[in-house]
Amino acid sequence: MGGKSIERANRPGYLDDLLKVYPVIEEARQRLPRDKKEALMRLFSRPDDQALLRALLGMPRFPVKDPYVAFLRRSDISALLLKDFLESL
Repeated sequence: MGGKSIERANRPGYLDDLLKVYPVIEEARQRLPRDKKEALMRLFSRPDDQALLRALLGMPRFPVKDPYVAFLRRSDISALLLKDFLESL
């Protein structure tokens, strides 16, 4: 029971398909404290995208509400998947 749902959820493009059915309603962006914003800007100016994404995902509340944030925060996500994601940006 539930096997087909799990298979579908593990297919490439699942979140994109899900967003077509259940679109995300954009909310106002969260304001960042000045010190956090400056730290993120320093990371942004470096060629280390992984450090920037890790800093963003490590924040108690991500600045932009997006379903991919929960996906990327999953503890079982591999470093390779994170690397592939960053390279696709």
